[in-house]
Amino acid sequence: MIRSLLAILVIVVGSSRALSDTLRELEYFSMHDPLTHLYNRRHFLHMLEYEIGRSERHQHAFSLIMIDLDDFKEINDTYGHPAGDLALTELANVLQAQVRQGDLACRIGGDEFILLLPETPLEGAKALARKLCDRLRAHRYFYQGTSFHVTCSLGIVSYPQDGKSVHELLAHADLAAYEAKRRGKDEICAYDDLKTRRTGGALTRDSLAEQRSEVEALREALAERRIVPFFQPIVDMASGQVVAFEVLARLIPSVGDPIPAGRFITVIEKYGLGRELDRQIIAAALAALRDFLGEKPTLFLNHSLHYLRELELDFVKIDGAFVRGMQTSRVDKALVRNLANLCADLGMQTVAEFVENEETLTLLQEMGITHAQGYYLGLPLPRLPVVESPPRTGSP
Repeated sequence: MIRSLLAILVIVVGSSRALSDTLRELEYFSMHDPLTHLYNRRHFLHMLEYEIGRSERHQHAFSLIMIDLDDFKEINDTYGHPAGDLALTELANVLQAQVRQGDLACRIGGDEFILLLPETPLEGAKALARKLCDRLRAHRYFYQGTSFHVTCSLGIVSYPQDGKSVHELLAHADLAAYEAKRRGKDEICAYDDLKTRRTGGALTRDSLAEQRSEVEALREALAERRIVPFFQPIVDMASGQVVAFEVLARLIPSVGDPIPAGRFITVIEKYGLGRELDRQIIAAALAALRDFLGEKPTLFLNHSLHYLRELELDFVKIDGAFVRGMQTSRVDKALVRNLANLCADLGMQTVAEFVENEETLTLLQEMGITHAQGYYLGLPLPRLPVVESPPRTGSP
């Protein structure tokens, strides 16, 4: 009986210790990000509320620096998610090494970090941001025998001049970080700069609200399958025949004409909706191909850049911005001509888009471009047409 009682006591004591360890672990991860071990969004919001109240009582300024990794999705796509996790943890270490005692470093989203700098005015935050930007730009990440660099876009806000509530400060920090990314990435932008400079395409709080509204409308359109494929003919330059169709995304609004992808693709990519768009467009295009009567036409689909490492290329598409500029820009003309020669040397065919007049078509033929598409040759159509005879290379 005594031995049994002792055994029970051992079990109880052991269970109590395990429970105590579990509770400590739960308490820790209620405040910390499990990957980087920085403070999490929940704790950050709590401390931001506290700092607003403290600074209001003592008439102190404080600042926030939002840090958004540039092209983080490409790291995951190219090297895999473990490499992305490595980049996040090492970036967290860099932040911890650069901030002062009393500053708060947090991970508040997938690839978004933020620093809370108590009793730090705007100029002090800018100095730290420049130091951080230089340090992160120089940092090299090593993963499975390869190395890479990751830059960051930084947005800065300061209390009370840039906002007096949690919502205002975070919205303005996000706006400043997005403007830094829009300027070319690896940049720093303070919200104060946006308030004093409304020209030159700089974002405003109203434009951010419009973009948030737009992304919600796009989510709804995806859910309702209202972003659909259109098919634009691709013409063989030698024969003038339609040999394929490029699949283009078009948004069907409740009222009005279909909206081309160029009007919404930037927002789609910024808010992580690209993969869902790809899935829906590819599925709908393949369904159209399956239901097509007669000989199945060839479809061209734009894949993300990370697929280039996995696929053997047959065609290279030349961006329409260069094609449009050929008649007025010596640089654009040289780029298109040299790209055509390079592709020919590598055994790849070329497709030039935005062919909108006969002069451009003739110039491309002289350069050796093998295929072309554009409004001059054929408009995008909501369904695959039956091509009964080779079209003329004149206007459609």
